Amino acid sequence: MEDNYTVKKYLKENEKFFSEEYIGLIGQALTCVPSETAQQAMSVKLKNPSSVQMVSVFFGVFGIDRFMVGDYVYGIIKLASFGLFFIGWILDMIFIKKHTKEFNASKILSICFPGKIKKPTMAFRVFHYAKNNPEQIRNLIQSSNNLKNTMYMH
Repeated sequence: MEDNYTVKKYLKENEKFFSEEYIGLIGQALTCVPSETAQQAMSVKLKNPSSVQMVSVFFGVFGIDRFMVGDYVYGIIKLASFGLFFIGWILDMIFIKKHTKEFNASKILSICFPGKIKKPTMAFRVFHYAKNNPEQIRNLIQSSNNLKNTMYMH
């Protein structure tokens, strides 16, 4: 388990990379996993939401912004349809920062809970991610804490 000071320092230094709703969850996740896992998660290279937004403004019509955040299917759709006939391009210029922050959070949380966190792609978000993923993460953290408490009791 990583100490609270290190986790708080990491979150403070990197708060621009995550949305507010995920900062607390990331902090809890990093403190409840083994130190090696937390260190590995904290060493991940994060995408700068402002940089991705700039790419979206200039090259988003070709889907490059979506390729940068790992949403390859939507990137190909934007590439083949000129940014979904420019409407998707305009929407992404507005919302890509939020998507990038979710992508960064999913990178950290998928290291903490391998196989349990799905990447926030556009198709997945439409059907599931926006409503259920924060609750699933809270449940994973709670079950990790329960396991940790059980291990210390013996």
